[in-house]
Amino acid sequence: MVGLQERAREPVSAYSTGMKQRLLIARGLLHQPQVLFLDEPTRGLDPMAAYEVRATILAQREHGTTVLLTTHLMDEADQWCDQIAFMVAGRLLVQDTPQRLKATYGGAATPLETVFRRIVGTSNPPLLEEEQ
Repeated sequence: MVGLQERAREPVSAYSTGMKQRLLIARGLLHQPQVLFLDEPTRGLDPMAAYEVRATILAQREHGTTVLLTTHLMDEADQWCDQIAFMVAGRLLVQDTPQRLKATYGGAATPLETVFRRIVGTSNPPLLEEEQ
């Protein structure tokens, strides 16, 4: 599933960062979870390893696994996520689809990173209705 079968007999200490990251994802998928929590799954990876990790995660999503992801990479969030929530200092500021966030804060072609900066760059960022 994660492309490590050829290196299965090697000690994990000999694995690259990308291989270790793929191994961690495989460990998380062993019991076929309904919900998969991932914290920065492509952190420190070269572009090819990041692509492979993304492909593995997207395949799981296609099989019905709900994936909760934390990331600082807005392009990654835009590509992967059906819903996005922006949090700052433990406060949930907004939650919506990437498309609606972009439409609300700049237009369909607006990069999600720009949307994030517009939301958190204000002196009084918006709060979700439950927090008001």
